[in-house]
Amino acid sequence: MCLKVTYEAPPGIKKNLLRTYETWTPDFISRGGNIVRSQALFALAWFHAVVQERRSYIPQGWTKFYEFNIADLRASTEIIDHVTNSS
Repeated sequence: MCLKVTYEAPPGIKKNLLRTYETWTPDFISRGGNIVRSQALFALAWFHAVVQERRSYIPQGWTKFYEFNIADLRASTEIIDHVTNSS
């Protein structure tokens, strides 16, 4: 027996942004009271949503398959935390 499980990003940039913001708590977004950090998190969430949406148009949208999944999103938030805390 075999069980195959796939996880697809929700269709549409708005739904993808909502899914990302549902995983982040309000405390996480406003941590440290740094507005630049909150703006960078929004830009990151927007970039993630655009990349996930463009994956469905691989022949027209990208010349290669680029994977930018939740683990990459989490690593990127840690980089943003590190950069904003060090400045």
